Amino acid sequence: MLRIASRAKKVTLIYIAGTLLLTLTACGGEVVSYAPARVTLQSIAVTPAHPGIAISAIKQFTATGTYSNSAVLDITSSVTWSSATPGNATISANGLASGVAVGTTNIQAVLGAITGSTKLTVFLAGSFSIASLSDPLALQQWHLKNTGAGQNAYSDTAGVATMDINVEPVYSSGSGLIIGTGVTVAVVDTGLEIAHEDLNSNVVVEGSWNFINSTTNPTNTATKGDHGTSVAGLIAMARNSVGGIGVAPGASLKGFNFLRSTTSANEIVSLGGSTASPNSSDVAVFNQSYGYDNTSDFMINTTVEAQYASGTSTLRGGKGALYVKSAGNGFTGFGDPAASCGAAIAIGVSCQNANFDPSNTLPYNIVVGAINAKGFKSSYSTAGSALWVSAPGGEFGNNISVVNGLGLVANSPTFYDPAMVTVDQTGCANGYSRNPGTSAGPYSTFNLGGTNLASINLNCNYASTMNGTSSAAPVTSGVIALMLNANPALTWRD
Repeated sequence: MLRIASRAKKVTLIYIAGTLLLTLTACGGEVVSYAPARVTLQSIAVTPAHPGIAISAIKQFTATGTYSNSAVLDITSSVTWSSATPGNATISANGLASGVAVGTTNIQAVLGAITGSTKLTVFLAGSFSIASLSDPLALQQWHLKNTGAGQNAYSDTAGVATMDINVEPVYSSGSGLIIGTGVTVAVVDTGLEIAHEDLNSNVVVEGSWNFINSTTNPTNTATKGDHGTSVAGLIAMARNSVGGIGVAPGASLKGFNFLRSTTSANEIVSLGGSTASPNSSDVAVFNQSYGYDNTSDFMINTTVEAQYASGTSTLRGGKGALYVKSAGNGFTGFGDPAASCGAAIAIGVSCQNANFDPSNTLPYNIVVGAINAKGFKSSYSTAGSALWVSAPGGEFGNNISVVNGLGLVANSPTFYDPAMVTVDQTGCANGYSRNPGTSAGPYSTFNLGGTNLASINLNCNYASTMNGTSSAAPVTSGVIALMLNANPALTWRD
């Protein structure tokens, strides 16, 4: 937004980012319908659509006038706009410019609060596509747009075209502002690196909570990767010139590191049951990429269940918060599948069941299974009647050259199928993506980061091996953020 106050009769505003230019020549500037007589227009602010989005034949702007009596009014709909080239373009009362050809078109104000030769020049650069983004990893994020051949998310194999969440039309629809703006998503997990270069612009300032030291910085001190940070990236990596993008790149993020201090009280606080230190009551979507130990927890904690019930009935102004939860990765079991799950594997059924986790059986949770880049159930994704939906979670994303070099043997053919590209802890000294040298070192060339001079991941700030229903849940949370951005009136039941 650029605002230039005028003491004379001519006001010139230019939106530099290549999407909107506005030149105003106000003749007198007197306002009849929106302010008392003799009140004059002092400045105009023009807010275009998101500057990173180019939209075919549609653009939204809002013109806000500030008057000498300090009134600030939306004057978009108080002005009747017409095309300088008859029949070429129109602007509706809500500020949608339509029928505009690629290039520039002058729109002239002919009636309303601003008089005279007010003109709007709209520049549109064609249909939005993920390929047009300056975020260098976006093209490998198959869950957003799966192009099949040539796209492997830095693994050894490719997926199948169109097996994605088809989000491109959403980013291009309506005003072009459907990117999760105004929706806060909580990452209830191991942590959140709030200063990460691809997250920090979307992190709510002082909005997160660290249960270990009672601060608002839940950045994890672990050295081998922070699960919560990678989950957050899938939800809301920002649109900028680094990394990739989240499903809802305009959503706001809060992080609660409940998994580092797993008391019932902390869980309730993390799920919307607190208004201060931290405030979780303003969260719209809670992402829970975790499960419980199936060997010990067969009963739901009644106080936690009460919080879910309260959150779905009182939060979001009574419309209810959304609780998204991973189904689990137990299709072939954990540990040694041959010993514990041999019978299930032999007949191709799920060794564990999503219903084993008692919180998955609650009606308040949207339980999410995982699919891979080829459009099939991910090899690990737990089945069961508790599942509501499945979303991209990927496979393992490794490279056979790296695995062989480490003297390892892949335990599954899906070991080399695409996983998910997301953020990692900053730097090559820690994280999933780091310099080799540990027994659990990176299994992909991309994750080798700084040691691979040809890599796009030289600083090891991103990883290409994130997977699990832990990835499917944040993809779903991001989609819900887009839905709430498009229609904030939706209830949790909707």
